[in-house]
Amino acid sequence: MGYFIPTYKIGKKNPKDVVKRGTKIIVKVEDLPKGSHAEIEVLCDYCNKNIVKRNYKTYLYCKSTNR
Repeated sequence: MGYFIPTYKIGKKNPKDVVKRGTKIIVKVEDLPKGSHAEIEVLCDYCNKNIVKRNYKTYLYCKSTNR
């Protein structure tokens, strides 16, 4: 999808690209699968001022049930 993911090489004979655990990347929400547990930042529906962090799967569930 064209996202940049920082990697480094490991191994001498057959080096492999490795991603450091905990690496964060910014992706478009449209590119996340519906069952994704990725954390997203959402603008509060009540005050339209605060940005809160939510699990994407939970966000979709709450949005569909009007919670």
